[in-house]
Amino acid sequence: MLCVSIALVPWILAVQETFRRSERAREPVRTAVLVSLWVTWAAVAAGGRFYEHYYLQFVPPLALAAAPRLAELLSGRAPRRVRAFAAAGFYVSAALYLAFTLTKGFRGGFPGQDQKVVDVSRWLAANSRPDQRVFVWGDATTVYYLSQ
Repeated sequence: MLCVSIALVPWILAVQETFRRSERAREPVRTAVLVSLWVTWAAVAAGGRFYEHYYLQFVPPLALAAAPRLAELLSGRAPRRVRAFAAAGFYVSAALYLAFTLTKGFRGGFPGQDQKVVDVSRWLAANSRPDQRVFVWGDATTVYYLSQ
């Protein structure tokens, strides 16, 4: 859920936009953006596995859904306290993400830091040629990358 929490402010803005009363009877683009944002949850949840890269599907509709509210905040029409709160939300979420990423790196939590992956990659580099096909079962793109 880190991928959702890092985008907390855009999610808040998108939810606000979802519940905003429409000024016009028909806003097909707005409706399409909001429907695609909320339907994306079904696509992400369909497999029952919540890998971080699945949440990338949210980026386009989330950005488009949050944009009108963000534009309103940046225009200066919103109260100063609301703008400060939104800015703090962006800064805090960015700082938390940076802290998480650095901590994960220092603890050796990335696939390229796993000694088993490094050992397999070294073996693969020593026992294969670049023109050979290699079959690796599972999600092991780091093995390919490190064996180059």
